[in-house]
Amino acid sequence: MGNMVQFNEEIAQMPVIRPRSLNDFLLDLGIAVSPGHARIILVLLAMVMVALSIYFISSAVPEPPVLGDDIPRKGEVIPKNRSL
Repeated sequence: MGNMVQFNEEIAQMPVIRPRSLNDFLLDLGIAVSPGHARIILVLLAMVMVALSIYFISSAVPEPPVLGDDIPRKGEVIPKNRSL
């Protein structure tokens, strides 16, 4: 077994590069004090954005017609009857 090569060097591990996140951005701005607070702020912002998008999408859907109701809706024009 004299032909086996052995290395007694310690190989330093390469550092893992972590990309910057929104948590780091909030911490750098001073808005959040700790990463836990930054996560809470991001979750709340995400919930507000989802709620606003649902509100805007639902407000864009037109109202369904109502049978038997003679009240004109917003933007509706009723033509005047012409006598024959």
